[in-house]
Amino acid sequence: MSHKKEHRKALEAHVETREEQVQLAAYYRWQENGEQHGRDLDDWYEAEKSCCD
Repeated sequence: MSHKKEHRKALEAHVETREEQVQLAAYYRWQENGEQHGRDLDDWYEAEKSCCD
């Protein structure tokens, strides 16, 4: 397993609140989209829509 995947799995194990879940999902979206600056709100809103239902 890659270091990135191990780190992701460890973080997910410690997430407790919905806000933390959205924050983590937004962070992963940001990474997956090439770490583009200036798109933080887009990543956050998309994470809110797809997370925690």
